[in-house]
Amino acid sequence: MTHVDIPFDPEASPIFIIQGWDGPFSHRIHGKRDLRYSVDFALPLGTPVLSGVSGVVKCVWISGFSYDGVDLVSGLGMTGTFVSIAPDHNSDLRVVYSHLDPNSLCVDRGDHVESGTVLGKTGLSGWVGPIPHLHTHIQRSVCKGPSATIPFSINGIAGSLADAEVVIRTERQFLGFAKIRDQIASRAGIIMASIG
Repeated sequence: MTHVDIPFDPEASPIFIIQGWDGPFSHRIHGKRDLRYSVDFALPLGTPVLSGVSGVVKCVWISGFSYDGVDLVSGLGMTGTFVSIAPDHNSDLRVVYSHLDPNSLCVDRGDHVESGTVLGKTGLSGWVGPIPHLHTHIQRSVCKGPSATIPFSINGIAGSLADAEVVIRTERQFLGFAKIRDQIASRAGIIMASIG
C-alpha cells in the first residue's frame, strides 16, 4: 500500500474527514471514473495544500468552474483545479489534490517537489458541494482508457480511511444533512451561510 503525508498542516487545521472511501456522494464508480478510494478533508478556504510525497508534478489543471450543490450529475460534470504528482518511489502512480484556488498555485508541470512543499491553497473550484474541502486520491497512470483510484494510507492518521466515513454516515442519518454540514463547518472553523 502507498503511504503519503497529511496534505496540510494539522497544527493549523483540524483533521476532519467528511467523505472517505466509498463515500455516499462522489466516491464511487461513475461510468469510466473510479473515485472509490478518495478522501475529502473539510478545510477553511485558503488553507495551504502540501504535497504528501516527493516527486515530479505531472499535471496542473486550472478550472474556474464551481458547483456547491449536491446533485450528482451536475457535480460530476465539474472538474476543479488540481495538481497531480508522480511519486519518486513509484512514477506509475499519480497523487492528486483537487479543489484548489486557481490563483494560488505555486508549482508548474515538471517541477520536482518534496513532501511538505506548498502546491497552492484550497478554493472553490469543481464540485465543492456545501462544505469547502480538499479532495485527494491516488491513481495509476494510464495513457488510454479509464483510471482507477487505489487504496492508500496517510501517515499520522490511524485506522482505515474507509472507517472514517462510518461516523459521518451515522450522524447524517440522525441529524440530517443541513445540521451535519453546519456541525462539520463549525469544527473545521469554516464560516458559511445556511443554504436550506
